[in-house]
Amino acid sequence: MHEAIKAGERAFASFEALGNPWWACRTISHLSPTAIALGDWDASINYCRRHLEYGTTLDDLRLKVIGLWRMGGTYIHQGDPKRGILYCDEALALGPLPYDAAMVKAVRGYGEIKTGLVDAGIKNLSEAGAWFENFRLQYTYSRYALWLAEGHLRRGDRDAARSLLETVLATSREAGYAQLEGLACWLISTRDTRDTLAREETD
Repeated sequence: MHEAIKAGERAFASFEALGNPWWACRTISHLSPTAIALGDWDASINYCRRHLEYGTTLDDLRLKVIGLWRMGGTYIHQGDPKRGILYCDEALALGPLPYDAAMVKAVRGYGEIKTGLVDAGIKNLSEAGAWFENFRLQYTYSRYALWLAEGHLRRGDRDAARSLLETVLATSREAGYAQLEGLACWLISTRDTRDTLAREETD
């Protein structure tokens, strides 16, 4: 992850020097989630702000929408889902294209799950997931299927969660999505631990 940040920073500086805002923003789209994976919230927020600055300067709808939902996603992962949802709402208010709208809906749905609005979050994530699955975007679908599985676990629907997690595991192992495979295994172990504790309490 640290090497990815270094490579991304070099690329970002190069695109800025060339006056190429589109590819600078595309680079940020990799830098921001990498910073999130490292738990470097400040770095991710700063990347998103640069993204929004470019989008505003160029008056580019997609760049603004992407910057907003990525900012929202950063706050949701940081533990401030209410603030994250506000950024998602701002992105939706711009009237994004279908692909971007599905991305915003997925991130907003995860924020809702984190705030305790589990049913609303499951609805949004299910709709977004169906859109990605319909267009055979298996990585994106798998990524958000994990969030949906987490929502089902919070609601106590272990069968629905298991079905999603088994699908993600199979896809991840076949395609080599090691991080998604690891997250799926973690969620399965969390569920199994809860089941074991519940049985022990009953006994």
